Amino acid sequence: MLRRVDPVKVAQDKWLDVEPIAMNRSRRVFISCGQQTPAEIALGKRMAQLVAENTGLEGYFAEYQQSLEGVTGNIFNAIRSSAAFIAVMHRRDALPKGEFRGSVWIEQEIAISAFLAQSLGAAPPARVYIQHGIRREGVRGFILLNPREFETDEEILRDLEAWWPFLKKVAQ
Repeated sequence: MLRRVDPVKVAQDKWLDVEPIAMNRSRRVFISCGQQTPAEIALGKRMAQLVAENTGLEGYFAEYQQSLEGVTGNIFNAIRSSAAFIAVMHRRDALPKGEFRGSVWIEQEIAISAFLAQSLGAAPPARVYIQHGIRREGVRGFILLNPREFETDEEILRDLEAWWPFLKKVAQ
């Protein structure tokens, strides 16, 4: 877990303030969740359903996107225009020392969302869940993400219950 910014790796004096820009926000919550197992797919669909039931927003779980147009035309634009962002990263490959790699795809979606927030000033509310034991890699190693660690999918659903009132305000 990131506790502080390492000044050897990150030159804080070189940071630039980014003026927020007005984004055309949809009433959609982008759900970045694995699709490697039936349980992951079920979780993504369940979160989309709960978003609609509890917030009045639409949950967007990008299942079955398999063309280049599907990726760029649907997923990238859905992230850009979302009213909120939820990411769930489950364990993938086992690594030494009891660590795991996370989903490369979800790492990329988090990176896209971070780019929009930090470079364009377009930062929708976000909730990120990382399964216990996943190594910090890629862009996630350099952003202040404050993910919530989990072991079971039920922990995610319980935590989201506390977030729905906040998202309801976003929907208004």
